[in-house]
Amino acid sequence: MNATRKPQASTLPAGFGPGRRPGRFFGGHRGFGRPVEKPKDFKGTTRRLIIYLKPMWSRLVVVLVAAIVGMVLNIVTPKVMGRAITSLGRTVMMRMMGFPAKVDFPYIGRITLWLIGLYLTSALFNYISQYTMAGVAQKTVAVERAGATLFLVPAAEVATARREARPGLKVEGVTSLAQALDDLRAIGGTIPRT
Repeated sequence: MNATRKPQASTLPAGFGPGRRPGRFFGGHRGFGRPVEKPKDFKGTTRRLIIYLKPMWSRLVVVLVAAIVGMVLNIVTPKVMGRAITSLGRTVMMRMMGFPAKVDFPYIGRITLWLIGLYLTSALFNYISQYTMAGVAQKTVAVERAGATLFLVPAAEVATARREARPGLKVEGVTSLAQALDDLRAIGGTIPRT
C-alpha cells in the first residue's frame, strides 16, 4: 500500500477538489454569485464625477482631513493606554518578585486625562467628518433627483443649499411653516387638506 494516500473528493471541504482552485467558492465567481462589472466609460464617468464634486472640493478636503486626524487619534490612543498598562504590570511584577512597589497613581492619572482628551478629540473629528458629508448637500441631491424645481430650506442653510444646487433648482429660505406654505401657493401648488 502507498503511504501517501490522497483524500477522496467527498471528504474535502467545499470549494476544494478535482478541478477546483482554492479561493474560488460560490460557483466559481469572484464574489457572491456575480461577476465583477466593469464601467463602460471609466474616463467619462470619472470626468463627470469630478465636475459634479468640484463645487464641494472644500467640503471634501475638510472631510478628508477630519477623517485622517480621527483615524490617527484612534490608532494612537491604544499606544497611550499601553503605557498605563505597562506601568501597572511593572508594579505587579515587582511585588511578585518581593520588591516593595507602589502604583504610580499620578502617572496613571495623567495618562487617563490624555486618553480622555484623545478620545474626545477623535470623536469630535469623526463627528465633523460625518456631519460635513450629511445634511443639506444630501437633501439637495435628493431634491434634484426627484425633479423638483423649488427647494425650501431653513433660512440659516440657504447659502449651503445654493452652493450645492444645480442650475435650474430654485432655493428659497423659510423661517416658518406658514412662509413655506405661502411660497408653495405662490408657485401654484396646492396644500392637501387632512
